[in-house]
Amino acid sequence: MKIRTESMKRVEFRDMATPNSAIFLKLLDPSATPEEVKGLREVVHGQISEMGLGMPDDEMIQQVDHYEESIPYEFEGQSSDIELLVVGPKGFKESGKKYPVIFHLHGGGLCLLHHKIDFKTNIVEVLKLDCVVVSPNYPLAPEHKYQECMYSLEMVVEWLLENGHKYNLDMDNVVAKGNSTGGHLAAALSHRLKDRNKNTDKKPYQFKAQILNWPILDDRAAYSSSTISAGGDWTPMHSFLSAKAWLGNDFGKFDLPGWAFPMRETDFKGLPATYIHTNELEHDRDACRAYMDHLLEANVFVEFKLWAGAHHAAQMFTDGPVSKRWKSEMRAQVIEAFTSDLSR
Repeated sequence: MKIRTESMKRVEFRDMATPNSAIFLKLLDPSATPEEVKGLREVVHGQISEMGLGMPDDEMIQQVDHYEESIPYEFEGQSSDIELLVVGPKGFKESGKKYPVIFHLHGGGLCLLHHKIDFKTNIVEVLKLDCVVVSPNYPLAPEHKYQECMYSLEMVVEWLLENGHKYNLDMDNVVAKGNSTGGHLAAALSHRLKDRNKNTDKKPYQFKAQILNWPILDDRAAYSSSTISAGGDWTPMHSFLSAKAWLGNDFGKFDLPGWAFPMRETDFKGLPATYIHTNELEHDRDACRAYMDHLLEANVFVEFKLWAGAHHAAQMFTDGPVSKRWKSEMRAQVIEAFTSDLSR
């Protein structure tokens, strides 16, 4: 496909400030030392803060209650833990009222950012939707590969099933949500839970719905949109390096599970109701369309939105009319998922 140009973008998405994508390439350079990787991540965190994203101010934090948990897990003989941020309305923990839950997974190309990078956004969701948002700090590539990342996220779900009552969480009313690679992980975790239900004797569990914003659903770059490079901070090269770092020795294998990359799935039945947002000018667009088709064929509730004239995750970095409409539609979808039975 012909590479898209800046002139095809909607006005609000032209000449946008986005994080320095060159840092991503340096971070995934095999010669980068652990100290250099840490330093590069701190640079990106600083850029995010300068753009007005990330951490809220004290006045905003005081409008909600928030707690932090450290959930232990053991993977391949090594003990570790995963931090979990729990944000809810004032007094939610002592209210006795059950709250619907957003299980939010941050983006960052699988190798950047952390669970508090969307703290400000999550506070807004809590205030507007009267819900609780939980955000896990999943292990990042290149230090950690997909098997550990997905196992740790499964352990978070197990912990919430056992302990969610302490926070008055309605675990029958959980919507998984993520942006970019956060959308990838939200979908991958739904696939992981589907496999858990099939392969263990534990009580079956699945999210009520998933909202996937510009998700990265396939590692194979085998679509007509796969060569699109329309600016922003996410190009085909970024996707390639991200998948390679995350999959490690399994990169390029034929038989990856759906909980590695969801388009590797062979059976799409048993997945939650799904809302997909993707943008016209991004290389992962057609993988999202293919995922929609597979869900339709499996008789899963699915709603698909393609935003014209926008590159990857563009709506996160402006407050123009299109970005406001995306936020409004996404919140309406959360409300529908919380209040409706979309199962089939």
